Amino acid sequence: MIDVLIADDHAIFREGIGQIIALQPDMRVCGEAANGEDLLRQLRRLVSTVLVLDISMPGQSGVSLIGQVKSLAPCLPILILSMHEQRQYVIQAIRSGAGGYVTKASPSAEVLKGIRTVASGKMFINGAVAEQLALNLREPIEPPPHTALTGRELQVFQMLVEGIRVSEIARI
Repeated sequence: MIDVLIADDHAIFREGIGQIIALQPDMRVCGEAANGEDLLRQLRRLVSTVLVLDISMPGQSGVSLIGQVKSLAPCLPILILSMHEQRQYVIQAIRSGAGGYVTKASPSAEVLKGIRTVASGKMFINGAVAEQLALNLREPIEPPPHTALTGRELQVFQMLVEGIRVSEIARI
């Protein structure tokens, strides 16, 4: 049985996801949280298999909550369920320890697939978000600005970083 803890600041959304989960024979809602403080309190008293977390929570962001959740329950898989599909949100969430990312525009079947996937220990990113990430990979990556410096310019730059005065550099 997959015990799901739902953390979202909108009650109607929590209720809706809860009803969808209740229809699944292999899942049940074990708790709900409306904000970060409530979520951390719930984690201390509940045993859950998966946390479904909104990335835009009042008081503190879902990204900062991921770190706190991981310190309390390091093995708890986290599925981010967010209205944001921009890559910076996805990357921040995954780097912080989330096991998956689904947008709120996704059909319920995709959210359920995400819950099951992260519960099994695998990563899950829904189609729209994965496509957005893939399209961003096509963008040319610009080299760091310092690579355009000549050898002497790089030498001067390094000396400035080391704290050598300009007057001393001019003499070299």
